[in-house]
Amino acid sequence: MTTEPTNPELETAAANEADVDATQPIPAQAAASAPAPEAEAEGDPDKDAADAIEALEKLGKLFGRMARSVPLRTFLMELEKLDRRTFFRYFKGYRYQSITQKRFEEVLRKEIFGVKNGLVAQLLIFNWDETEWRLYGAMKKHVQAINPDVEAIEKIDDAQADAIVADLIENYPIEDIAVCTIINGVRFTPEKLAEKFGAFTGA
Repeated sequence: MTTEPTNPELETAAANEADVDATQPIPAQAAASAPAPEAEAEGDPDKDAADAIEALEKLGKLFGRMARSVPLRTFLMELEKLDRRTFFRYFKGYRYQSITQKRFEEVLRKEIFGVKNGLVAQLLIFNWDETEWRLYGAMKKHVQAINPDVEAIEKIDDAQADAIVADLIENYPIEDIAVCTIINGVRFTPEKLAEKFGAFTGA
């Protein structure tokens, strides 16, 4: 699963501005491929950004569903703080309520897949994981049951992947399970990803 966005202000911005129930726990963004906190500072921001873009590219047809799940107002407030140039390019002078979902998705596609804006990609993943924190937490629990040292997991075998999906599908839509698995880098085999989610991503 993914690392947190590499911009050091992002976690603070999200905590202050996120449009979520403050009485509910927000999941830590540590996951199957996330480095330990002490190692995270030594990570490669460019690689993290590239990994986020690559993960979103793998969503295929599910990208729109993911974008629609993210609270637009929360995302734009964080974007204004962290990437003012991008915010002003597309949204300066607009009231949040006047920005349509179609417009929002068009901007995301242009910045992430056209401009290759890794910060926007990471911000989108971060916000989705916080919005869908219950699913994220359930997935994280399954991954940690395989090995608490999630960094050591090189591959989740097919039987384990089947069991994870079978459990999660009792409470969550398969499309959202697919999004969670792909954007967080849960280490299903490529064949299992295609089998379980290919019909939804178009892969």
